[in-house]
Amino acid sequence: MRKFAPALLLSLLTLFGCGGNVVIISDTISPVGPLALDAGQSVTITATVVGDSSNSGVVWQLTGAGTLSAQTATSVVYTAPATVATANSSVVLAIPAKNDLYSAATVVNYAAAPAITSTTLPAGTVGAAYNTQLAYSGGSGAVSFSLVSGTLPAGLTLSSTGVISGTPTAAVSSTLTVRVTDSAATPLSTSAVLALNVSGAPLSIPAATLTNAVAGKTYSATLANTGGVAPFTWKISGGALPAGLTLSSAGVISGVPTIAGNYSFTASVTDTEPSPQTASRAYTLTVYTALAITSSTLPSGAVKNAYTTTLTSTGGTLPVTWTVASGSTLPAGLALNSTTGTISGTPTTAGNYSVTIQAADTSVPQQAVTMTYTLTVVLSTLAISTTSLPQGTVSAGYSTTLQSTGGNAPVTWSLATGSSALPAGLTLSSAGVISGTPTTAGNYSITVQATDSTPASVTKTLALPVVALAALTISSTSLPAGNIGAAYSSTLAATGGATPYTWTVASGTLPVGLSLSTAGVLSGTPLAAGSYTFTLQLADSESPVVTTSRQFTVAIGTTLAAGAGNSALSGGYGFLLNGFANGSASGKVYGFAAIGSITADGAGNITGIEDINTASGVQQSLAVTGSYTLGTDNRGLMVLTAGGTTTVYAVAASNLSGSIAQNLALTEFDNASGTGSTATGFAKRQNAAAFSAASIKGNFVFGLSGESPCSSCASSPRFGPVAAVGVFTADGAATLSAGQEDAAAYGTNYTGLTLAGSFTTPSTSNGRGTMKLTPTGTIFVAAPTDYTYVIVSANELLLLSTDTHASNTLLYGDVQLQQQTTYSAASLTGRSIGYESQASGGDGSALYPSALNATLTQLTNTGSGTATLAQDSNRAGTFATTAATAITYATATNGRTVVTTGGATNLVLYLYNTGAGFALDQAGTSTYPAIAQYELQVAVAPLPTLLSGAYAADTLAAPAASTVSSGEEVFTLSTGGVNSYINGALSTSLDSSSPSGTLAFGQTASLLFLEDATGRNVVTTTTSTTPTAIIYAITSKRAVSIPATTAAVPVVTVLQQ
Repeated sequence: MRKFAPALLLSLLTLFGCGGNVVIISDTISPVGPLALDAGQSVTITATVVGDSSNSGVVWQLTGAGTLSAQTATSVVYTAPATVATANSSVVLAIPAKNDLYSAATVVNYAAAPAITSTTLPAGTVGAAYNTQLAYSGGSGAVSFSLVSGTLPAGLTLSSTGVISGTPTAAVSSTLTVRVTDSAATPLSTSAVLALNVSGAPLSIPAATLTNAVAGKTYSATLANTGGVAPFTWKISGGALPAGLTLSSAGVISGVPTIAGNYSFTASVTDTEPSPQTASRAYTLTVYTALAITSSTLPSGAVKNAYTTTLTSTGGTLPVTWTVASGSTLPAGLALNSTTGTISGTPTTAGNYSVTIQAADTSVPQQAVTMTYTLTVVLSTLAISTTSLPQGTVSAGYSTTLQSTGGNAPVTWSLATGSSALPAGLTLSSAGVISGTPTTAGNYSITVQATDSTPASVTKTLALPVVALAALTISSTSLPAGNIGAAYSSTLAATGGATPYTWTVASGTLPVGLSLSTAGVLSGTPLAAGSYTFTLQLADSESPVVTTSRQFTVAIGTTLAAGAGNSALSGGYGFLLNGFANGSASGKVYGFAAIGSITADGAGNITGIEDINTASGVQQSLAVTGSYTLGTDNRGLMVLTAGGTTTVYAVAASNLSGSIAQNLALTEFDNASGTGSTATGFAKRQNAAAFSAASIKGNFVFGLSGESPCSSCASSPRFGPVAAVGVFTADGAATLSAGQEDAAAYGTNYTGLTLAGSFTTPSTSNGRGTMKLTPTGTIFVAAPTDYTYVIVSANELLLLSTDTHASNTLLYGDVQLQQQTTYSAASLTGRSIGYESQASGGDGSALYPSALNATLTQLTNTGSGTATLAQDSNRAGTFATTAATAITYATATNGRTVVTTGGATNLVLYLYNTGAGFALDQAGTSTYPAIAQYELQVAVAPLPTLLSGAYAADTLAAPAASTVSSGEEVFTLSTGGVNSYINGALSTSLDSSSPSGTLAFGQTASLLFLEDATGRNVVTTTTSTTPTAIIYAITSKRAVSIPATTAAVPVVTVLQQ
């Protein structure tokens, strides 16, 4: 209601007069505020006017937010704002229409709808006071909270003001729906779902020490925890219990541990509340070995004799303390040492005593065990311990002392009553000494008696032989082991008989390289590993002679001694080997070849990789390990193991650059039985910078040798040797193209062949890769297409076919980068030296050929298509020299050169440099094909090429089984000379292996040589002018030779300085 100031009221009274009945118009409003509304809610407000006879009602006014609607003279609807950010108030006024100086008002408070803003409730803990206030927003007027659904954890309550409080008594996860309601004109409420978790007290495992266990004994221990909610579940969460023990879910460790030791593990326990707690603790548990007394009996003692014995035990924890168990005693005079367990002393009374001994260790808890013994004490333990008497010799001084044990000193000796007399010349002293000089031989038997002070007596009958001479005996019982390549010497020992002695081998075989002198010295240098058993016989100088023998076994191993020249081998070497398996002694001969790369460390150790192709199959990428030894002459041995097979090689190093050998000659050196294999080959130091596909770029010439498929080499005829030469272009990436090939097998030559293929990127560690070369056209049976190559340098590759030799032709050889882009007749100029090894004969029906032709050729070229050809050859033991013969040749731009004699093709030569290449010596109706290699001779004008100094020697690969060798040949020039002829001395030291099983190491020879103006050397012995060999000098550092003897399998030897 409006209020009026006194002055204004006076004015009104004056206006209306104050003498009559004055009516003041006023009004009232309902409901009387303040009112409470939520956002968007409405309320109807009415007004009553007093004193207005015209019933004009009221005029409505609003101060603040909201709206008025449905207005009449007596009522209005107030609506709060639809959206309320912050609680606020508005005023609704009712002003009488006839008196605007008076009004009635009501206040409306409005707010947003109530909402619970708490999203989570703090967790509670059983037994811990809990109090939290629920938060809310909005609501008009007072609000109240209530629980709509769910159950509060036991011990907690919710007040109307939104406080959850109390002390929870049980762990639980409760989901509660809580409602908040305001006191608006039309009350609003909102609910929220809240989770309240009550957990148990913190779960923990108190620190505790477990009782230790004993292996083999029942064990039990219970783990304990605090806090959490029962029931609890235990498990091992880290480490492991000792074998034999388990942990139950109830926390009990039990069982019978089986293995002693110190064990660490972690145990975990988990409770069963809604959000389970887990606690862990690490434990250690020691399992002791069970203590046991191992002494099962006690030795007997004797009265007045010192007694000692030591008890033993096993297991437990040292030290062990020994005691005599309560109620038990030792015989008088004896005592037990508690530390050592030794019973000692001098017993005084005979008898059988029962004694119980206890052993206790220092385990925690302590272990104690007992054992009961019977200890017998006798009056005397006197015994004669002498079991035999040494043999006497007539007229030789004799002395031996009889021995006794036990008894009570002193002991007196005599011959027993009834005993035979001592041999004439001998006496027995009371101290037991039989001495003197026997005079008569014979087999005597005497009975001696020993008497102690007990007194007690014992007797024993002994044989006493007397001989004229001591028996002949080999006293050496074994011989020391040796190793290949290492000097060996052992002297055998013998006794008896009459000297001097003579030693011989009665049966068996000595290790290869060793010999036995008549003086009994076994010495030499072992050449082949293995175990050798033989019987040696010893003869003395009596008349008649007396002999005896003994069997010995000597093991020869492959451990190589360090060599003074080992540092000459360092880095990677690509190698190519070929030979023949199963030796001639077995009647089975077939070819095989191997390729690979080895790395020497300069200290005698080898690693590497190898591919090998034999009649039994192909093995690729075999890891190679091994060792080597080199002397100061650069000769030595190498032992390589690949694919489980160990092979020994004789090696000769050459072409040293900066003290590092660039070339190796290799000869297999382990066929001592004649049933093994023989092989020869070479190794060249690799340039690792060329180990990339990009290095295989350009035109490459190859010369490959081999043999036909070998599925039944030893039992049926075969086609025999094959050969192939040609050229291909490599693009430095992966492709081989523009290839041309000439090939031959017995009776047939194949020309006009084309080649194409591909290659893989080589290994950057060893230069090994694979290659596919596919010929197009008619070629010999089962021609291979798959190969392994090894890079020597950007100019040279080694090649081996890898299609199994059992069903495919085997091919292997060298590949050289052409040094010219185009070739012509002028590419053959100067003198070229050719050398080849060819299978002899070839009638097409026999098994693999067993004879060879070795040929050296001087091809003197004009550079215009004509040349002369001169040869020295040894054909299956027939040596001949062929004078220079005119030939013609035609050279294609790719280097293919056809050499003809009298219009017939003689050779097909593929050039890789001026005067150098690989030639196919074609097959004829009765000849096998072969590969000849040609190299340009470099003379030293005005004299021929000089050979001087040491050269490594190596057998050139041959198409038939032959004696192969490597080693050193030293040329020493004589002073002066006749015209252009040079002469001097030639000394050789060669290591060789034959198919029949003969190994020779360091065979030496002293020879003479005479060299003519063409570089041809005639080699003779120092006592004859008949040639023994012919050598062609290629350069001052390289030469080739053949024997001029009647050997059926002559070979070509390559000399390299």
